[in-house]
Amino acid sequence: MKKLAAIFFGMLLGAAGVWGSYNYHVVRTEKEWLCVPKQRAALTEVYCDIREWGAGEWKDHPDLVKNLVKHGRSDLVIDTSARDFFDDLSRPFSTSRDRDDRR
Repeated sequence: MKKLAAIFFGMLLGAAGVWGSYNYHVVRTEKEWLCVPKQRAALTEVYCDIREWGAGEWKDHPDLVKNLVKHGRSDLVIDTSARDFFDDLSRPFSTSRDRDDRR
């Protein structure tokens, strides 16, 4: 009987994980972890570590951008894109050691 209860509990836990994966993004930022609701259920972009993302990565993940904006966290998109822009702008003037220190 205990084995049957353990199997049933495992099935419930797995189903909850799949449901969460379909309905939420787990986003890791510089300072925190976020659970962002998806606008449409899909098994894509379940976990996104955006700490080092630049404008190119944001362009490749439009659904995540829309969901972050709708969730009120557009500052994350702007912050990493702006950082990428200024890093590219200042790259010719920095030494290789400066670039390694920023990462």
